[in-house]
Formats: sequence, C-alpha cells, structure tokens
Amino acid sequence: VGDGLGGHKAGEVASTFALKRFKHAIEEARYGDRWVWPTNWGDHDFKTETHLLPGILQHAISSAHQFLHQTVRDHPEWRGMGTTIVAAIFSGDHLYFAHVGDSRLYLLRNGVLYQRTEDHSYVQFLVNTGQINAEEAKVHPGRSRLMQSLGGEAISIAHGEDILKPGDRLLLCTDGIHHMLPHERLEQILRQPEASPRQMTQQLIEEANVQGGRDNMAVIVVTI
Repeated sequence: VGDGLGGHKAGEVASTFALKRFKHAIEEARYGDRWVWPTNWGDHDFKTETHLLPGILQHAISSAHQFLHQTVRDHPEWRGMGTTIVAAIFSGDHLYFAHVGDSRLYLLRNGVLYQRTEDHSYVQFLVNTGQINAEEAKVHPGRSRLMQSLGGEAISIAHGEDILKPGDRLLLCTDGIHHMLPHERLEQILRQPEASPRQMTQQLIEEANVQGGRDNMAVIVVTI
C-alpha cells in the first residue's frame, strides 16, 4: 500500500504510478512458481532465497522511486509529489517486508498486536532522540511530516522479516488508519476470531471515518 503526497492530484498520481511500477518489478521477478533475479536488473551475489527476496523488494521499491523522479522531470507541474510504501512477500513460512515513509505493517500473534515497521517521520525522529515520548508523539502537530518518501531525496529502505505461524494476522495500512485509531483498537479489531479479512478492512475504514477520516485510507488484512 502507498499514500500519496504533494497535493490531491499529484499525490494520487505518485501513489498510483509508484505502486504500478512496484508491481511490474515484482512480476518480472516471478518465473512460474519461483522467485528469480531478472537478467536486466544487473548482477547480484545472492546465494539463497533468504537474501534474494529482500533484494527483490529493495529493487522494486528503488525502481518505483526512480520512476517518480523521472516523472517529475517530465512533468514539472507535479514537482514535490511523492508517496509512502509498505510491501511484503510471503515465501513458505517466511514473511519479508520493506517500507519507506509512515505506512505500516503490523503482526497480530496470539492476540497481541506488534508494529513491525518504524515510521520515517519527524515525530519518530523526536521520539528516537529522546526529545518527546510516545504519548506526546500521538498528538504532536508535526506527526504527518515525513523524513523520507518515494520521489523525494535519497531514501533508505527499511527491511524486516518474520517466521509466520498459523493464526497470525497481518495489517498493512496508511496513516489514514493508524492516526485515526489507537493501537489498542487496531488490536481489538484484528483479534475477532470469526471475522474475515474483508470484514476487518471494512470495519477499520468505517471506524476511522467515524473518528474524523482526515486522510486517505488504504488497508490490507491477511490471515495466515
């Protein structure tokens, strides 16, 4: 998922273009039922899939970033546009994920919700450097200010991985969801034993709208 920046029109263009370019790169890396490193991507030194899949995510996100840069050069009226991105690949019982910006990935395991990504935001920087605490961050006026986004200056793509277990649930979402609903409420919604992923996504969006719906929302729920 991605959340566009730079005004309504430019933000929509940025997220749409970036996700399409990302998807194209991922499709290039699939050969039948196997992951491969396409020959047109250049050389690599991956010995195992454990290293291959983070490399594919890195390349796909970098490709989307470079595509946005070129788009802005071709269309100066879109200068300043950008987008967040959070993406994941499943392989067997492994989950590989990567992100730029403040769109997040959460893992629910045994009824407990863990945030597995750390926002590339000004507020998170203040928390990390001890200038404010986590509670102050929730209401800080600059909490939507990003330190990194696709299409911006040089980016540093964050990576992570997990071993998945039966019953795990994953949530990928933009700040239109996690800024509107506290961590505890996200956990309660995802803990519902009989709810389907579609029902949970609908509930997340509906409740975020009730709380003000002040930003665009994109959300994916996956049950393992």
